[in-house]
Amino acid sequence: MASRDMLLDWTGVTEWVTAYPRPLVIAGAFEDYGDSRWLPLAVTVRGGLEAQLEWMDRRYNGPKNTTLRLWRQPCDNVQVIHLLTTGVMGFAQLPDVPVNSRSPQVAHWITQGDEYGQVAPTPTPRLSAEFTWPPSTPTSGFSFAFGGQPVVARGVPYYPSITDALLDVLYGRSTQRSSGGGVLNRLELSLAYDTGYLGRVDYAEDVGIVVDVRGGAAGALTNAELHVRWEPGPSDSGFGYQLAHLNDAALITVPVERSPRRYWVALVKDGLLVDEISAMVRIPAVADAPLPATALSEAFADLDLAWRALFHDTPLLHNASPAAPAHLTQPVSNSDEFASRVNQLADLLGACRVDDALLGGRTVEGNATLQRIEQALRVKFTPKPRDPSWADVLEALATLQLVIRLRRGLIHRKSTDFNTALNRLGVQTSVSDWSHAWDRVRWHVVNSLRELRRVMQANLSQRPPDVSTDKPGAAVP
Repeated sequence: MASRDMLLDWTGVTEWVTAYPRPLVIAGAFEDYGDSRWLPLAVTVRGGLEAQLEWMDRRYNGPKNTTLRLWRQPCDNVQVIHLLTTGVMGFAQLPDVPVNSRSPQVAHWITQGDEYGQVAPTPTPRLSAEFTWPPSTPTSGFSFAFGGQPVVARGVPYYPSITDALLDVLYGRSTQRSSGGGVLNRLELSLAYDTGYLGRVDYAEDVGIVVDVRGGAAGALTNAELHVRWEPGPSDSGFGYQLAHLNDAALITVPVERSPRRYWVALVKDGLLVDEISAMVRIPAVADAPLPATALSEAFADLDLAWRALFHDTPLLHNASPAAPAHLTQPVSNSDEFASRVNQLADLLGACRVDDALLGGRTVEGNATLQRIEQALRVKFTPKPRDPSWADVLEALATLQLVIRLRRGLIHRKSTDFNTALNRLGVQTSVSDWSHAWDRVRWHVVNSLRELRRVMQANLSQRPPDVSTDKPGAAVP
């Protein structure tokens, strides 16, 4: 299965739902402990199913006076948006509201492969996003209440186990999701498209931006539009833009005289966004140049200075071990040394502390360092939808999150976490050169820290002088 990340928060996901032109189905599993409150176990929203699933509302009596409700019905965009923006779905309320979740949200644009929250294999691309909530009492133990017992009731289908029941109702099938995760305590949204998609976008030196538009169903791309926009490099000014009209799959080249800093490509059909890709331009001669041994420690120090300037001399780095930056300058020659450097790098990220006063009244767990950084910057910047600079912030934070995922994979021996993070950092899963792997991780982290610093400094330069008098030691006019 091939996929790429799309950096969307749930407000961005609702924009995709609003423009979605095909039928939708919502399904859920709920529990009742006798107080007439239906607590959600799991919910799915799927669009463009190759076979529509029938409406259902079934109830099963379980152990310990529990009732399991399996429910599914066709719905429209308005109903789904109501769920995402309020957490309410008729007779039930989600423990949290998706659009209020401000942590960096990575949706997946899946361009090929087999089942992924769909009722059957689909050859067309689809957008998949997940929203999870912590297990709550008594929900956290519900799936174990049945144990290995079958789920049965008179006049309704029989299920050998609670897992079989959930998979059938939520996904319309009897096998586990291909992503390998569990189904409880989550809302999963999956929208399939047959209008075509952007197979690949690259910048080629002395050629331009090359876009591979791949077709879906016959005639799906008739009168489609390809919008290409790019930001010039440091020595140029003014954004570039070109519009191309399509009727079929094609390889489109947009001439660009000099290397741009980044580009945005959107495929539009009948005024609706079908697919989009944005990326920083990677020039091998620069990106693969060896970084100085001190690059990581310098990038952290520069970020801390930019943070202090933006937030009234409040430091970002707290209680970092004096030896930590020095350790990160050491070379890597084997897997053990790679693991050690990843742990030291994750520790340094964990030494970043964001004061609660900078979070705009929102509660974000103290150990969720990157989410707290994002929330503080969101309060400071108040970004608009599709703001390119804010997209840079989310992309940088998502890259830093991969370091946390690497360490989690190392600690808990989860090869999926470890391998996925490695691949997204440009390292092959079967690592033979651990020195090169560490260089790739360093390059991505340094680039992300520099990108955060750049956006902070740009925001600072656009702001009027701060004449606030509530800062300790400020002069009173």
